[in-house]
Amino acid sequence: MHTTDVAVIGAGFGGLGAALTLAEAGARVTLCESLRYPGGCASTFTRQGRRYESGATLFSGFDPGQLFARWIDRHAMDVQTEVLDPVISLRAPGFSLDVPPSRDALIARLCALDPARAEALTAFFETQRRVADALWSVLDDPALDPSFKALALQPPAEAFLAEMVTPVDPQRIHAACESWRAQVAARLHAGWTAALHAHDAAEPYRPDVAQRGRRALTNLALAMLVRHAAAVGDPRGAELAAQRFDRATNLTDGLAALESLVNARAPQADAALARFLEAQPGEALVVDKWFEVQARAHERDGEVFARVRQLLQHPRFSLTNPNRVRALLGAFVRLNPAAFHRADGAGYALWADSVIALDATNPQLASRMARAMDRWSSLAEPYRAAARAAIHRVAETASLSGDVREVVTRALAVG
Repeated sequence: MHTTDVAVIGAGFGGLGAALTLAEAGARVTLCESLRYPGGCASTFTRQGRRYESGATLFSGFDPGQLFARWIDRHAMDVQTEVLDPVISLRAPGFSLDVPPSRDALIARLCALDPARAEALTAFFETQRRVADALWSVLDDPALDPSFKALALQPPAEAFLAEMVTPVDPQRIHAACESWRAQVAARLHAGWTAALHAHDAAEPYRPDVAQRGRRALTNLALAMLVRHAAAVGDPRGAELAAQRFDRATNLTDGLAALESLVNARAPQADAALARFLEAQPGEALVVDKWFEVQARAHERDGEVFARVRQLLQHPRFSLTNPNRVRALLGAFVRLNPAAFHRADGAGYALWADSVIALDATNPQLASRMARAMDRWSSLAEPYRAAARAAIHRVAETASLSGDVREVVTRALAVG
């Protein structure tokens, strides 16, 4: 009887890469493909005696030292690649560009299209090269610790990036981070698939450093795979997260799978949220995490902001419970800049309402919540004006405690 450790579904480039990496690591792999030939979008098919390419136009990883080139050399495969010139031709009204195979030649052509920006374009591509050289090899390097990989393959926190620039446009920073995550999710898809299975050993939970690092990389791999699947309309990513949520034997893994479902707006998300809360309704930490995962969810079209407002009315939420306030309002204002910093100022208005309400019963907690606006003066417009108006509204509250008044008075004095 044939036994397998891992079944890889789909023999496209990602499936082939994941299956080969797993097999090299010693796993017994079954690679499944519904068609009669491998390759996915890079394959061909025959109709009425004629051969057709099935759709892919660009490939990567075949240059010396890159992923597929290493496999071809390692396994002495009889594969020859021929690079076309141009690789692809872009055509639009009033615009045309033949993309050459050489990166340097492409940069030169782009600079020729807009000479005034040539210096900036050159600097951008040089930065991109350095970042890519550093990152693309991280996930594939067996000598690196899993915990290091998990840290290195995530962008810095958006709040940290906001401290590096002036004026601060929170939505632009969020868009840049989201673009970075999308590219890493897509570019390293095969590596994420391999990492998910390679570090997904069925071993009892232990709170030690080694296992914590493996869990961090496994859960990051899951998040990246679900993100990419949602971007291309593939329901299998959400199905994978739902399966892992069902199988989770510890809070860390269950929460990671739940976050992946919530961030992807997966059809399974609401049911998973309900089950997470109902599983241990008397466990305060579980309830806090339930609120936090929704407050920190990736914002899209104001959905997270609307959800936070609804959760303020939830029977499990109370302004008199400090941990619950931190889990919902604290996570929203401090850990979700894209949802909090809205052009219409609604996020700041909610902050002001919450600080004033909290101040009546817990001035210390209210003052800590008030400090979320310490750097308001560095915001770009229209955020800056809306933030100032919200802080003024708090400062004008007659019954304000000394703790909160000190914070907002100091904040207004800087701008």
